[in-house]
Order: sequence, then C-alpha cells, then structure tokens
Amino acid sequence: MGDFNFVSLEWLEWIIPTLVAFWVLPAAHRGWLLASVSLLFLYSLSPYSSGVLVVFSLLCYLTVSREQLSPARSKFAISLILIVLVGFKLLAIERSADGGLVGNGVIPLGISFYSLRCIHLILERSRGNIGVVDARTLVSYLFFLPTIWVGPINRFDEFGKGHRRHRWDAELFSRGIERAIYGYVKVVIVCGFFLQSYWPYWAAENIGAGTQLWQYLELVREGLTLYLLFSGFSDIAIAFSAMLGYRVGENFDAPYLAKNISDFWRKWHISLTSWSRDYIYKYVMARSRNPSIGVLASLVTIGMWHEVSLRYLAWAFYHWVGIVIWQYFKRLRIYAPNMYSLMPSWLSYSLSVTLTLHFVWLGFLLVKQTTFTSMVNVVQLLFVGGV
Repeated sequence: MGDFNFVSLEWLEWIIPTLVAFWVLPAAHRGWLLASVSLLFLYSLSPYSSGVLVVFSLLCYLTVSREQLSPARSKFAISLILIVLVGFKLLAIERSADGGLVGNGVIPLGISFYSLRCIHLILERSRGNIGVVDARTLVSYLFFLPTIWVGPINRFDEFGKGHRRHRWDAELFSRGIERAIYGYVKVVIVCGFFLQSYWPYWAAENIGAGTQLWQYLELVREGLTLYLLFSGFSDIAIAFSAMLGYRVGENFDAPYLAKNISDFWRKWHISLTSWSRDYIYKYVMARSRNPSIGVLASLVTIGMWHEVSLRYLAWAFYHWVGIVIWQYFKRLRIYAPNMYSLMPSWLSYSLSVTLTLHFVWLGFLLVKQTTFTSMVNVVQLLFVGGV
C-alpha cells in the first residue's frame, strides 16, 4: 500500500472525480459507477482484497438472491467467509522487532469490514428480516467506496432505505462537507500534529521520558489519539457518504463521557459492537443462558477482529473483568447504602466518568505493548514509579 492513507492527496484524487461523475451520471448507473471505482481502488492498493471481495460478493449473491433459502448454502457461505478472514489474520501474525510473541502484519485492505457486512447480509436474509436482494443493490452495498476501507460496518437495511430513496440533497451534501472538514481537523491537526508530533517532543523535553508523570501523559495521549483517529476516519467516511446522498449511522457517541464500562461499550465503535452484540452475544447467550459468557465471547470476537494475538486476547479479558465487576457493583448498590447518594450528582458523575476513562485508557496502553514483560513494566511505572 506504500504511503497511501486516508488523509493523503491521493485519496482526494479518488473521491473528488468520483463525486463529480456520480452526480453527472443518470441515477440508474450510479451504483455501478461506485462499485467500479471501489473495485479499481481496491485493486490498485490491494489486488488480493479486490479478488476476495468479488468472491465474497458472488457467495452472497448466490445466497441472498433466491426466494427459497437454503440453510446449508447460508452456513457454507458464512463458514467460507470466516475461514478466509481468520486465515488472513493468522497469516498476518508475525514477531515484533524486539522478539515479542505478538505482532501485527498486513491483511487485505478492508477485509475486516466487508467480511462482517457479508455475514450480516446472509444472516439477516436467512432470518427473513430482509427480502430477496438483487444484484445491483448487493453490489452497491458491498462495493460502497466511502466505508470500504475503514468502516463503519454499515447495515444493509439502513443502506437499502437510502438506496431506494436516493436523490440529490443539497443540505445533506453541505453537511457532508462540514463533517469532512471536522474529521480532517481531528485526524490531521489535533491527532497528527499535536498528539503524535508536538506532545511527545514537549513531554520528553520538559518532563523526561521514563518518569511516572511521563508515563501517565503517554496513557492520556494514547487514549486521545485512538479516539480522535478512529472517530475522525468515521467522520470522513460518513461525510463522503453524505456527499453521495447516503446516510451512514454514527460510529462513536461521546464514549469518553461514559459513566461505566458497559456504557462505554454502547458508545465505542458502535457498528462493530452492535454487530458483535447481535450475532455473537445473543447467539451465545441463547445457548448458555449466561450473560457473562455471552459478553466474554463478544469481547474476544472484537479483540480477534482487531488482531489475532495474545495481547488482544488479554485486552478482551481485561474488559470482561471490568464489566463483570461493574455488574456485581450494580447489584450491591441495591442492598448497600449508595455512597454516591452522599455526593452532589455532578461529583459522582465526574468520578464515574474519570474512573471509566482511565480503565479504558490503561487497556489501550497495555494492548500497544508487544510482550508481557513490557506490559508489567508499564503498569509498574504508572502506579509505582521508576525503580
């Protein structure tokens, strides 16, 4: 992929001509145009990914385009998609530069996102929640350029409504431009310049690397960087969709103002967490009758979706423990005097948000470490200080 990224001039060279051509063409040809551009875009950056997406699309079409659904065909299609997705993620595992047991290789561009869209489409068709899907609508959905690279994992029912009612909307186009500017400011100025360039330099010069305060600031910087980067990418994808006349659901809902860890997971990467809730949590919950096991299965899925590695497995357990403790704490509050009732509401809210925020940020900082030893060193420096 070279140096290509979401905020490069090359990306603008893709989207601006696409926008012009999209609105100049008659409505009947716009979906095919967008699909052709998406395929060309993927092929130019990741030929494997373009081939995988074509195969996945054929699998989906053979499954969801029939009046009479075949459960065996649906299971075969989903199994094949999962095998390919997991296979690429396993092939991407590599050792880190310092010899750690975890690392992060490269997988076909966008496969993590369009694989989940394909599975969602097949499952919803199998459940009868959507009708027969024709080839043009299916291709328009799976080859939707704005979300093909970094999500969100937009749902078919939402896309289908927009597709049927699609028309030029000057107000939506204008909001798209504003949202794009907002997203680029987050990614380029706040995240790229301030958090990733200026902040590390300032902290090293004025505080000194390796101190307890420096480690705490790294915790804050990492937490802010992840949120601003991914929410900024989502802003840009939602903006580009709006300029094409489509509405894509929000992917973040002020997650750093969450009052507890369960609340956080309802606000963070909403398209992925809702996918995991609908297709993993509910499935496991229905069979185990144990919400805790359902939550663990859902979090492990989310962790492995990011990267098949021990560190993301540990990250999933870390959040699972946090959610279990929070659920027990909620039950205790029913029987024990509520200490929060002794405080002003603004203070109890501030404490809840601060505690949740630091729990989440610590998880982000730990998952960046490539070895268990480095995780321990980070925790030791953060809570005890340098030895």
